[in-house]
Amino acid sequence: MAISSGSLRATGALICVLGSKALSLLPHVMKNMLQRAHEVSTCPLGRSGVDCKMSGLPNFKVSILNSILVTLKAIIESLGRFLNPYLEDVLDIMVLHPEYALDSDTKIKSNASTVRKLLTEKIPVRVMLTPLLKIYASALKCGEFSLTLEFEMLANMISSMDRSSIASYDAKIFEQCILALDLRHQLPESIKDVNIKVLLKPIVSQFVVESPTSFEPSSDAPSVEEVNELIVVCLGQMAVTSRSDVLWQPLNHEVLMQTRSEKVRARILGLRVVDYLLDHLKEEYLSLMAQTVPFLAELLEDVESSVKSLSQEIVKKMETLSGENIRQYL
Repeated sequence: MAISSGSLRATGALICVLGSKALSLLPHVMKNMLQRAHEVSTCPLGRSGVDCKMSGLPNFKVSILNSILVTLKAIIESLGRFLNPYLEDVLDIMVLHPEYALDSDTKIKSNASTVRKLLTEKIPVRVMLTPLLKIYASALKCGEFSLTLEFEMLANMISSMDRSSIASYDAKIFEQCILALDLRHQLPESIKDVNIKVLLKPIVSQFVVESPTSFEPSSDAPSVEEVNELIVVCLGQMAVTSRSDVLWQPLNHEVLMQTRSEKVRARILGLRVVDYLLDHLKEEYLSLMAQTVPFLAELLEDVESSVKSLSQEIVKKMETLSGENIRQYL
């Protein structure tokens, strides 16, 4: 195993030096690396990698897995544009295998996170999106960890997309999100809030994504306001359809945390989601009032008039629904 680990690292170092000149070696390197990866890690279908987390990893596995990740990193950085034939196999390892996601070894977890990030940043969207969406069915069988990793990668890819790419691929992405939102019907034995856990952070992460500045207007590309509306409605409907205050609390908190962002757009979007929840949950939202009021107290002092004005409107709605003078708590 020590020889295998050393050989992998030497291969990665050689690719870093040779760059595109190492292209002729790529088929042989990928075949052997993928074979080694499958020999030392497995996907425990439906078990979410719990056993792996509890028992930890033997030292020989740690060495091999880290060497595989180091080599993959070198390949993606130097030869990423030639990885199309191998992306499904690479995603299989990086998304479905629990050894690359759990806290059993912090170095493995860090290296794996770097590789997943590089995959979404270095590989063109037109090449990466299809295999990433395709792996959903397998991730569903592997459990929550794999689903979370897939949607984290999807969120990172979206955050780096320009407006023309969003216009080209938004339908595919939303179709995947809608499919995942129906997760409880696809996998009834899973915990009932897994859909919120999987989708919440990737969607909320879009609050702080900068709007593209150098893009020619197009009738096919959604405007910034249209994207904002889609985000608000998507999060709002996640809460409305779940019909559970146990699920509302993490969603409401995640959204409220965005109102402390330095970006005005993030603060406005956070408030718009709260406003949507008030309009659609009505009295049921009052169970979240204690969580929401401290944030509103801060926002009423915001230097941006648009933020302050929307905060005031929300306070009025809460007072109407509750019959209480909310301002006494601010």
